[in-house]
Amino acid sequence: MRPSLPLILWAALPLVASPAFSTTTLVDSQGFEGPLNNLGPLAGQVASTQDGSGTAVWQESGGGQAVIQDAVVAPGGGDQAARIDRLAGTDGYWGVFEPVTSGSAVVFVEWDMRVEAATGPAGSFGPLFGVSIFNQEESLSLLGSLTVDSTTLEVLSQATGTGFLTPTGLTVAPGAWNHFRIEVDLGTDQYRLFVNDAPTGPAIGFVDGPAAGFTDASLTAAAGAGDPASLALTGTAYFDNFQIMVVPEPTSPALMIFGGLLASGRRSRKDGPAGPPRD
Repeated sequence: MRPSLPLILWAALPLVASPAFSTTTLVDSQGFEGPLNNLGPLAGQVASTQDGSGTAVWQESGGGQAVIQDAVVAPGGGDQAARIDRLAGTDGYWGVFEPVTSGSAVVFVEWDMRVEAATGPAGSFGPLFGVSIFNQEESLSLLGSLTVDSTTLEVLSQATGTGFLTPTGLTVAPGAWNHFRIEVDLGTDQYRLFVNDAPTGPAIGFVDGPAAGFTDASLTAAAGAGDPASLALTGTAYFDNFQIMVVPEPTSPALMIFGGLLASGRRSRKDGPAGPPRD
């Protein structure tokens, strides 16, 4: 049984000022493809922002290793993807800052991910790979996360108020690509998780309570529990087709239509341009 321990978050990425959103697509990795990205470390490379009108730099916090490589890629075209390795005793986060300050906006974060199976001593968990959602406008606030435990292959959320890792009841196959999405509703202070476009369950309240905005969705490599064996576990996952989109002033019909478009019209990688420890 998984112990009731919160996901440990290392120091926040330094907040970089950004203009308020004016379009639908905030961040687009464009499949980590060239010429926008080159093979090598992810930190310092750029992502397309503001519907292709700008770029922003990937930033790194904590430890671990994230590189753009061409040996393992998602199906559907393209030659590159990001590989993230969790190293023993350290958690890592990689994000691009494009703040959303509208209190009624809904933010959509989606990505493809392949988690390689990890094996640890009996009773150990992790490492975890996925995406964590933050607001850092005034102070660091964790809104929620979607991660996969590479030992148990469970899909996990985080509980309101405590941050405890909570199994959704779903698992994924090791070494297989799956599509993931987090919908962040700033109007209701809740988030929902989707795996291969199917909801994992009902909406979940933000981990640290109501938030006035959103700043970043960080690729995450973290320990699965706080015991020494889990903290020492290493693991690997691959990420592709990472995007952040926003509906600034949503209505229920608009959200239904937009969610349907995400499921049916997802861009392929060949389309081209258009935390601190918790107690």
